[in-house]
Amino acid sequence: MDFKQLNIDNLTGLWKLGGEIGGEFVSTDTYDFSMVENSHWPNKLWLKGGLSQQNWKVIHPLLFRNSLTLPIWEIHTEEEENRLLSLGLEKKMEIIGMSAPLAELPPHTAQLRLTQVENPQNASLWSGLFEEAFGYVISPESVFLLRNHADWLIAWEGENPVGTALIYKGQGLETAGIYSLGIIPAHRRKGYAEDIFLQVLDQAKSQGSKYAILQASEMGKGLYLKTGFEEDFTIKIFTVKRP
Repeated sequence: MDFKQLNIDNLTGLWKLGGEIGGEFVSTDTYDFSMVENSHWPNKLWLKGGLSQQNWKVIHPLLFRNSLTLPIWEIHTEEEENRLLSLGLEKKMEIIGMSAPLAELPPHTAQLRLTQVENPQNASLWSGLFEEAFGYVISPESVFLLRNHADWLIAWEGENPVGTALIYKGQGLETAGIYSLGIIPAHRRKGYAEDIFLQVLDQAKSQGSKYAILQASEMGKGLYLKTGFEEDFTIKIFTVKRP
C-alpha cells in the first residue's frame, strides 16, 4: 500500500474540490492551482514534476500575484531545498504525512458531542472556530458549498462549541483523510483533541474506511503516534519571498 500517494491524492483532491466548487481551479501539464477569494484555503499551487528554471518562470507570477503557497513532497536532501530557496522561495512550514489502518482502534468513551455542518449558520460557526484554533481562514462559503462532499464536524462541550474536524474520502472510499482537527484556546489541555480524533476515526471506520491518512505538525504528531499512526513522508510548504 503506497500511503504516501494515497495521502497526496486525498490532500490534492480536497484542494481541487475547494477551487472547483467555491473558487477557481486550473490544471496544466506542469501544475495545478486552486484558490478561493477572501480565504486562506485552499490557495495552493502544486507541481506535477520537479521545479525547473523553466517552469519556475511560469509559476512565479501566479504564486506572487495570488499569494499562493507551494507544497513540495519530493525534497530528499538539503541541497535540493537550498536550490528552491535560491530561486526566490522561503520555507513557511513542514508537515508530516502519516497513516494508519483502522482495523483496531483503542477503546474510548466520548466526552464531546460531534455534529455535522448542514446549513449556513453551522458553516459560519465552523469557520469561526477553525480561525480561532488555527489562525487562518477557511471561508464559511467554502464550508457550506462542500458540506455534501466531506464531513465538516463541530465538537460541543454541552452547549459550547469547542473545536472542529473534517473527514474527506474523495474517490478512494477506503481511505479517510483527517483534517482541521483543532480546539479553540479557551478549551485546550482538557484532552479534547484526542477525544475528537478517536471519535473521528471511529466515524470513518463505521463509514467503511479501512485506512486513515493525515498531515501533522512536528508538535502535534505525538497524539497520532500514540494512536498507532506512522510517519510516511514530509511535505515542505514554501511561499514566494517578497521584497
